[in-house]
Amino acid sequence: MPWQNPDTAAEEVFVLGTAGEADGGQVTVRLSGGNEVQVNQSDVFAANPAGMTCPDNTMLIHMSEAALLSNVRERYTAKDIYTLTGSILLAMNPFEALPIYDEARMSQYVGKALGRAPPHVYGIAETAYQMFTKTGKSQSIVVS
Repeated sequence: MPWQNPDTAAEEVFVLGTAGEADGGQVTVRLSGGNEVQVNQSDVFAANPAGMTCPDNTMLIHMSEAALLSNVRERYTAKDIYTLTGSILLAMNPFEALPIYDEARMSQYVGKALGRAPPHVYGIAETAYQMFTKTGKSQSIVVS
C-alpha cells in the first residue's frame, strides 16, 4: 500500500492507498474510500505495514517523508511524544501535561546508551553526560 500526494492544496499531504497499474509515469491509486486517482509515479511511496511504529525512525522498513511523518503521527497519537532518528530526538508538543518527567523515569536512563530505553530527553542528557565523563570535553544539546 503506497502513500501518494493527490493534491498540493489538500489538508492531508500523504494519503494511504493501493497502487494499481502504472502507465507512462502515471499510477492509478485506489484510496481507502474507494475513489481512484491518477498520480505521478514519483509521488507514490512504499508504506510500512499497518500499525507498525518504531521508537527510532531508522528502524522503519520503508524510508520516505511519508513514512517518517506517519510514524511520528502514530507515536504522537499514542502520547509517545519523543521519537529518535538516529541520535536526533524529535519532540512533539502534546499541548497537555504528561506524567513523563520524574526521578523514577530518569533512573531508567542512567548508564544506558541512546536507544536502549524509550526515546526521551533524559536519554539525550544521559548520552551527553556519558560523553563528558569519557572525554572530559564539553557537550552540547541543540534545542530548536
